[in-house]
Amino acid sequence: MTNPEKFGGMYDGGEPAGGEPIAGASIPADTGTGTPAEGDVFAVPTEYAEKGYAKDLKSIDDVWKKLDGSQALIGQKAVPTVESTPEQWDEHYKALGKPDEAGGYNFNREGFSEDFRKNQNEEYDNAIKGIFHKAGLNQKQVDVIQPEVEQLAITMKEAITKQEVEQDAAFDKLAEETFGTNRDQILADSKVLLGELTPKGFEQKIAGLDNETLVILSGVLNNVKSKYINEDGSGSPEGGNVGAMTVEDLRQKARTIMQSDEYRNSFNTKSGEKREEVKKIYEQIAKLQTN
Repeated sequence: MTNPEKFGGMYDGGEPAGGEPIAGASIPADTGTGTPAEGDVFAVPTEYAEKGYAKDLKSIDDVWKKLDGSQALIGQKAVPTVESTPEQWDEHYKALGKPDEAGGYNFNREGFSEDFRKNQNEEYDNAIKGIFHKAGLNQKQVDVIQPEVEQLAITMKEAITKQEVEQDAAFDKLAEETFGTNRDQILADSKVLLGELTPKGFEQKIAGLDNETLVILSGVLNNVKSKYINEDGSGSPEGGNVGAMTVEDLRQKARTIMQSDEYRNSFNTKSGEKREEVKKIYEQIAKLQTN
């Protein structure tokens, strides 16, 4: 084509006759001042013109600034590491949605039973929210963790309750098979004796015994009581002086009975029986003191 200059330098990256930049024109060489050489026009290549980052590119200088900023961001760590300071971690958590205060969390208990909701209190909620806040959680994480953990606690409690009920039923069955109609009295007497005779510091060990061991121990104590201890607490003729009790022993036994619910609760069916037992003990004490 002759006389290309009539087309405004179109073929060397210049302007068309109308003076508008050409989309897709090549970026001219920098003159060293950050601006295109005289007569050249800056334009973003067509394939990048609609990109968000290209909207504010008006010159070669803008391109270099954008590139420098991108390189700086690439060099930064996106997530704190073990070497990061608590302040850096806190800034990271806040960027992910951690509230300024622990009270900023909301708990969701929809679908939980009315009894469970009634048993919750502000003190408990504040304590748990404090833990969540210390861990740097955001509300989205709390929405998952809080109901899941509370439902797990309910499930575990129900399992423990079921196990306790089954153990109690198994113990009652075994005791009845072993002691028959005297079961309640034998177990009550054994409980008193265990309270009196268990060495200090071993009370929890006794409470943790399995059903079979408790029944065996109750049977042994019942046999000892029948063979060596009279109703008034003195030694049995059959056993000689093996079961003899001192005045202080008798007083301690009376105090133990008087501290029991059976003695103190006048509505208990065994209250009268226990009061009579205490009366006989003090009669025995009187006899020993006069001898």
